Amino acid sequence: MNISIHPWIFLKRELEKRSLSQKQLAYIIWKTPTEISYIIKGKRSLNSEWSIKLEIIFWISAIERISLQQSYDMYVFYKDEKNTKYINEIKERSYELLQS
Repeated sequence: MNISIHPWIFLKRELEKRSLSQKQLAYIIWKTPTEISYIIKGKRSLNSEWSIKLEIIFWISAIERISLQQSYDMYVFYKDEKNTKYINEIKERSYELLQS
């Protein structure tokens, strides 16, 4: 599994496979076309509500979508240098405390 790809890339593919527009999907799931666009562009993350609605439409496991989103979020977190520094500081502090 390539978690460096935003998990919602599947949404764009599913829309294309079914010849559905973002506007049509928005109507079906009571969202705005802008919200759909944000998801497809990776500007908005998955939540339970989205995953359940998309599971109903596309027969794609909501649990898989949430798990993929969490994996992607962790990948992004670890990729950020600021977070890497923070993680290293936590490791150092915990090592110091556990060694005393």
